[in-house]
Amino acid sequence: MLVDDNTGKLNRVQPQNIDAERSVLGAMLMADSSEATVSIGLAKIERLDFYREAHRFIFDAIGDLFDQSIAIDIVTVTRQLGKNKTLETVGGVPYINEMMDSMPTTANIEYWIDIIKEDALKRQVIHTTAQLYNRSFEDDTDGKELLADLQKQAMEIGNNGSSELTFIKDNLKDTFNHIQKLYATEESITGLSTGFTDLDAYTAGLQDAEYSILAARPSVGKSAMLQAIIEHVGMTLKKPVLLFSPEMSEKSVMLRMLGSIAGISGHKLRMGALEDADWPRLTIAAGKLAESKILIDDKAGISIGELRAKAYQAKMRYDIELIVVDYIQELCDPNTMRHGRVQEMGAISGGLQKLARELDIPVLVASQLNRSCEARPDKRPLMSDLRESGELEQHADLVMFLYRESYYDKECKNDITEVIIRKQRNGPTGTIKLYFDMQKLRFENLARGYKDDAPY
Repeated sequence: MLVDDNTGKLNRVQPQNIDAERSVLGAMLMADSSEATVSIGLAKIERLDFYREAHRFIFDAIGDLFDQSIAIDIVTVTRQLGKNKTLETVGGVPYINEMMDSMPTTANIEYWIDIIKEDALKRQVIHTTAQLYNRSFEDDTDGKELLADLQKQAMEIGNNGSSELTFIKDNLKDTFNHIQKLYATEESITGLSTGFTDLDAYTAGLQDAEYSILAARPSVGKSAMLQAIIEHVGMTLKKPVLLFSPEMSEKSVMLRMLGSIAGISGHKLRMGALEDADWPRLTIAAGKLAESKILIDDKAGISIGELRAKAYQAKMRYDIELIVVDYIQELCDPNTMRHGRVQEMGAISGGLQKLARELDIPVLVASQLNRSCEARPDKRPLMSDLRESGELEQHADLVMFLYRESYYDKECKNDITEVIIRKQRNGPTGTIKLYFDMQKLRFENLARGYKDDAPY
């Protein structure tokens, strides 16, 4: 067996190639090594890629000298090891001399590095699976969370991901390149377009790694707006989208989408009261949906752990670019539910925020509101109206609310819905307006801008 059930330790020697490690370090230490040889070694390999600890200390010493622009050879490295108090640990001067004597040439350094990286990758897989193996025997381990962690770590290993600390200066070049790329493009939308012109003007689209919340009272149009965004991303932009719909069944979602795309009343579809003219439009709508890249999971009462596991699986298999959840209060977290709904919702919200960061894609979530707004003269929702947890507000990068006057005033015939942006971590707040077709449950852009103020 790979892991001892009693001690949790590995029963076999891990993959390693000591000769390759010695060769790389020897090549970097040779008196006639060029700066390029040293740079290749420092750029392509990390200290933990070395299996033998002594080799890690020697690699550290080389890196220290390189950072100080000091020539790298056997003399300077030996002296640096002494300063680092690791000379005796690596075996002293005799070991370094022995390593140098067995080093014939520097020409094959990249080949040796590939060998070291390959073994390091295998060890990382072994370490990850061994940890998960041991955790799977613990009574308080949630199976879905375990699966999500497995998929997350598999993605990180596959991407050679690292969470090591970095200085800001190390990322400035990439950041400037990103800004230049945005400047060069004629598009003002830097994320995923929602299909709503005025909303995109405020947000520049749904941004990668950001967690967004769309909240409203029941029947104001949360699901309809999410659906419109899903249709635009999945059908118009041809991007893979994953919808978690624990409240509505897949059949209900499909009926709503078909009615919306075909321009047919949802009531007519549910009743089967179609006219001859409806069938061609329905057929065209079905064809558009069939060509889309929209995935649906309609499991009721899904846990945040299982949701994360399915999201990782969809990312690896279909490279999804957007996750939508309708809606957050329908999720659960077995690990925190015994502590009360507020703490449970906080854990769920935190899990969704983390998911957006880990997959580096937008996560858009619908949320219910409490009844507080109905007791105020101005019933437009506020941040404090988010139901069951103030942590939703803290976790979210973008918080939007829907408000329609006719929802409260039944005599009002105005079908204009306000989308109120109360929070945007990296952009302006404000209000945009959309037309809402009650019969077809469809949001549409207004013919002309109704914004009170431009966002910029």
